[in-house]
Amino acid sequence: PILALHGFAGCGNDFMPLVAGLKRTVLAPDLVGHGLTDAPDDLSHFRMASVVDQLRAIIDTHMPERFILLGYSMGGRTALHLAPEIADRLDALVLVGTHPGLEDERWRGHRQTGDDELAEKILHNGIEWFRTYWNQNPIIATQERIPEPARSVMQEARGANRPEGLARSLRGMGLGVMNPTHDKIQALEVPTLLMVGDEDEKYAELALTMSEIMPNAQVSRIPGAGHCAHLERPAAAAQAIRWFLSRTSRSLSSEDE
Repeated sequence: PILALHGFAGCGNDFMPLVAGLKRTVLAPDLVGHGLTDAPDDLSHFRMASVVDQLRAIIDTHMPERFILLGYSMGGRTALHLAPEIADRLDALVLVGTHPGLEDERWRGHRQTGDDELAEKILHNGIEWFRTYWNQNPIIATQERIPEPARSVMQEARGANRPEGLARSLRGMGLGVMNPTHDKIQALEVPTLLMVGDEDEKYAELALTMSEIMPNAQVSRIPGAGHCAHLERPAAAAQAIRWFLSRTSRSLSSEDE
C-alpha cells in the first residue's frame, strides 16, 4: 500500500487520477489546515515536526508494517522529514516535484518573508482571490493539463480551503521555515524515485542534485509535464512508478534470498 501526501492548497483526493493506474491501495490524508482537517489557532500544530507526528499516528493506526511513501511538492518535503524516522518500515519512497530545503539562511529568510506576505494576502482577500492568484503562478499554470473531471474536482476542493488553514500552513511548514534535509537524506538508503515533469526545469535540477547525494535514488522525467507531473500526465506517471516499484520489489526479494 501507499501513503500519499498532497501539495500546498491541495487535499488527499487530488491523487485520484493517479490511483487507478497504480493498482495499489492508496491512503491519502488531508494534511493539517487543508481539506477537511482542522485549522488550529496554535501555529505549533503546523510546524513540520508536529505534522510528522500527526502522520506517524496515522501510520500506526492505518498502515501495515511495510508500505510505500509518496509525496508531492509540500507533501514531498514532508516526506523527506518523515522518511528518515520510519525508514525501517518503508519499501520505497516516491517524490514528485520535491525541494530538499534551502541551505542558505539568507534565501530562507527571503522565502519566509514572501510566505508571510502571501499568508497575509490570503487572510485579507480570501480563498477566491488566492485560487485566482495561485492558478496564474507559472509553476501551477501547467495544471490546466490535468484531465477532466479531475481538474474541476481539484479546483473545487482548492476553493473549499479555509484562509486560516493555508496561511498557517505557509507560516508553519513553508519552505522559508523548513529545515533543509540534505544531511538526513544522505543517509537515507530507502529506494527512492525522484519524479519531475520535463518542463519543470528548476525541480529537474533539484532532482539531479538530490540523486547525487542520496545513496539509492533515481530520477524519472515525465514528458509533456510541469511541476504537477503525476496529475498532468497520470498514466505516464503511474507507469513510471509501477516500473520503479517492480524493480524495487525484485531487488528486495534478491536481498532476502
